[in-house]
Amino acid sequence: MHAVSATEFARNFSQMLDQVEHQGVTISIVRNQKQIATVVPQLRHQTAMEAFGDLYRPLIGAVKDDWIADVKRVNKSFKSGLTDKAHDPWQ
Repeated sequence: MHAVSATEFARNFSQMLDQVEHQGVTISIVRNQKQIATVVPQLRHQTAMEAFGDLYRPLIGAVKDDWIADVKRVNKSFKSGLTDKAHDPWQ
């Protein structure tokens, strides 16, 4: 985290925002030796699949293969459209 005075932040506002946006820098704004604000980069938008995509990495062997197959099957069913027909997935 990069700490700057409120005066420095105000004088270099555009440059500071560029650092946050393009370099991912987090800036702490200090006034009278007290932190008053923090400027952080916006989190990038992720789909649920992207957010949970790494969950399979700690899985091993058949469990991992089954999990990946289930994800692909569910993804395929969403792409083909949902049905209102209920079914037991364990049968």
